[in-house]
Amino acid sequence: MFENLGSRFITIVVILFAGGLMASCGGGSTAVNEAVDPELTESYWMLTAINDKPVENGTTAPLLFGDVNNVLGATGCSLFVGTYSIGEGNAINFQPKVSTTWTCEETLLAQEQAMLLVLSSASRYMIEGDQLSITNPDGERRGTFDRFEPFVLAGANWNLDAYNDGKGALVNLIEGTQITASYGEDGNLSGSAGCNEYNTNYEADLNEITIGPIALTQMLCSEPAGIMDQEGTYLAALEAAVTYNNLGIALNLFDSEGQILATYVNADLFEDQ
Repeated sequence: MFENLGSRFITIVVILFAGGLMASCGGGSTAVNEAVDPELTESYWMLTAINDKPVENGTTAPLLFGDVNNVLGATGCSLFVGTYSIGEGNAINFQPKVSTTWTCEETLLAQEQAMLLVLSSASRYMIEGDQLSITNPDGERRGTFDRFEPFVLAGANWNLDAYNDGKGALVNLIEGTQITASYGEDGNLSGSAGCNEYNTNYEADLNEITIGPIALTQMLCSEPAGIMDQEGTYLAALEAAVTYNNLGIALNLFDSEGQILATYVNADLFEDQ
């Protein structure tokens, strides 16, 4: 699906979604209507059609509404963040912004442009059963989303993109290092912490996660500078995780206060990591 990963995540994309989204998105100061609809915020939505035309096969284009008027999703090509507001008569307004710059197949790029146009020109929404419809100002249905269950962790392999430095800041990895995580179907979590290999157990239910004490090999790495501090900080963050958000192409871990601890990209989709 993806030809290559043109650049790393812009970290704002991962700090937006915990139990709810943070009150603002990026550097903008756009005012939004603070009304929320639990039907929107308590469900995961997956794009199934644009202008009543089914999406490309294999497309992963989820849409998640936060309870503080932010939105997070994927187009099948890129991730996006933004704000939304709702009003009387199911009026809705989006301000989406692409937050990754990945190189994708031409058909997926065209689909991305169409999906973002559907959102940016949205006028109203309607939920019937497990289906969400987005209409334009003329009342024409432009986007169709189906309710879906969150992605499970079992069987997924991830490459860490950024982690909490222990001081509340989300930082990227030291250049030339790689940290991985593999969630087994047997409840085993293993990977490379950058220098040492680690192994532990995990339990995941809905969006909650518990990660047990971590066993670690005893290697000492001197290069690049800071690698051992990075490893220790990452492992501490891993053990503090209590909730997660899995978009299929990206995974975020959060602490008990909803603060981002770690964000990963799907190693099975991206080879250029």
